[in-house]
Amino acid sequence: GVTEDDLPTAVLVNMPEGGQMKKYKFNYDTVNEENLNALVNGYFDGSVKPFLKSADPPASNDEPVKVVVGTTFADIALDPTKDVLLEFYAPWCGHCKKLHPTFSRVSLDL
Repeated sequence: GVTEDDLPTAVLVNMPEGGQMKKYKFNYDTVNEENLNALVNGYFDGSVKPFLKSADPPASNDEPVKVVVGTTFADIALDPTKDVLLEFYAPWCGHCKKLHPTFSRVSLDL
C-alpha cells in the first residue's frame, strides 16, 4: 500500500481479466506531467518493472538450502534446469521450525 511518507505519488496498476494484478511504482520525487509520462511510457516499453513487495535477498545464498524471497522466487524456484523442493517457512511457526532440520538433511541428498 501507499503510506503517508510516500505522498505525493502515483501507482500504475494493471488488472488483466483472469490474470495477475501488477503494480508499477512511481519512482520520482515530483509528481508532474513529465514524470507521469515517463512512468506510463516506461510501462508500455517495458523499462519499468512491476513492484513486488519482498524481503531483501540474502547477501550469501550458496548453501544447499537456499533462501527464496519474492524478488528471487522465479529465478530460483522456477529454474527449468534444476530440481527444486520448496519449503514455505515462517520463522515464528512451530511446525516450520520442527521440519526445517529434516528439509536441510534431505537437501544434501538431492
